[in-house]
Amino acid sequence: MRILKQFALIFLLFWVSHGISTLLPFTMPASVIGLLLMFLLLLSGILKTESIREAAEFLQGNMTLFLLPVVTSSMNYVDIIMENALGFFVVCIVTTILTYAAVVWSVHLTVKLMKKGEDEE
Repeated sequence: MRILKQFALIFLLFWVSHGISTLLPFTMPASVIGLLLMFLLLLSGILKTESIREAAEFLQGNMTLFLLPVVTSSMNYVDIIMENALGFFVVCIVTTILTYAAVVWSVHLTVKLMKKGEDEE
């Protein structure tokens, strides 16, 4: 029963974010608004991780099932994908490099902050 309440909370946040996206004078995906809303609620302590943990772990564990329809339907557009293959390739390479750089920077910053915290103790 607890996992149903967690799913209900996640879907409630989705519907709120969908409502917010329709009220905005500019276009912004409801999923992005929902992630920002959940982040702010978790950061502020209004929403505890325990209140969504099981449902989030279930969704994360079955993520490939949710992406399967999107991936298979993209096969309908092979001609468009092939026309833009170079652009897709460049974007993949650039974003991969930027992601690696961000991870390296984050790890270095985390290690630095952890050492600073140990030195202060």
